[in-house]
Amino acid sequence: MQRKFLFGCLIAFSCFGTSLSAQTASNDLNLTSSTTALTLSSDDNWSFFHDEENHTYFIDFETINLNLSEIIVTNTVGEVVVKEDVIDLPVNSIYELDCSQFPKGEYTVELRSYTKFLSKKIAVK
Repeated sequence: MQRKFLFGCLIAFSCFGTSLSAQTASNDLNLTSSTTALTLSSDDNWSFFHDEENHTYFIDFETINLNLSEIIVTNTVGEVVVKEDVIDLPVNSIYELDCSQFPKGEYTVELRSYTKFLSKKIAVK
């Protein structure tokens, strides 16, 4: 009788420990994925078109799965060249970024929401 009781307790503690371990692993996974999402940086998740003749870039907001708050363009030393609030623009807008006034060089375009951002490097020739 004591053996059955001890065996039952052993099984119960074993199951409880496995459940607790799985729950902890699940919580760690959620923490990791939400932390990664805060620093999202990808140039494959949005449509970006370039009109070389007019030195204009077009950004299709409809293909972006974020509620954008601003667009920031920086040069290679990190100086902000353009900063524009776009929170009031409709989600199906196509934003035109006129680069004709920029000096030749490389720039980074960042599309920012309140928690994430997408970035893309561009070259002005």
